Amino acid sequence: MREIATLSFIDIESNDDAWLFVGYDKETVSLGLSLRRNGDIDVTLNKESAAELIKALVQATANSRAADRLLLSKRKSKTGVEDSITIRFKDIDSGNNQCAVVRHGANHIGLCLSINSDIDSTEIPVLMPRNIAKELLESLKQAVDIMNS
Repeated sequence: MREIATLSFIDIESNDDAWLFVGYDKETVSLGLSLRRNGDIDVTLNKESAAELIKALVQATANSRAADRLLLSKRKSKTGVEDSITIRFKDIDSGNNQCAVVRHGANHIGLCLSINSDIDSTEIPVLMPRNIAKELLESLKQAVDIMNS
C-alpha cells in the first residue's frame, strides 16, 4: 500500500486529535481514520466504492457551503448535521461489511467509518472542517487517478 496523504485536524465534536490516512495499491484505496482517545479504523474500497465516496464528499462540501450562505443571509436553517449519504462495501481481503457515512453541516463535514465482522463491530465518527474534507477529496481523487493510469 502506497500512502497518498496523512491529514491531521481537531475533531469538531469531541475536540480530540484526529488523523485521516489515504493510500492505494493496484486495485484498492485504503482510508484510515484515527482519534487519539477513540481508536483507529481502516477500510478498503475498490475503485467503484472510492468513486462513490468522492461523489458523496463533493455533494456534502457543496451542501455545506450552501448551508453557510443560508446562515449568512440570516434565514433560519436546521442546526447540526443535515443530510447524509451512506456508501456500503465489502472489504476486499476479509469480506467484512464496511460503511462510510458522509454528512454536512453549516461549517463542517462529518465522516463515519464502520466495519461489521462476525466477531466485532467498530465505528469511528468525526466532524472535520471543510478544508480538511477538501484535502481528503483531492487525495482520494489522486489515488483513483493513479489506479486508472
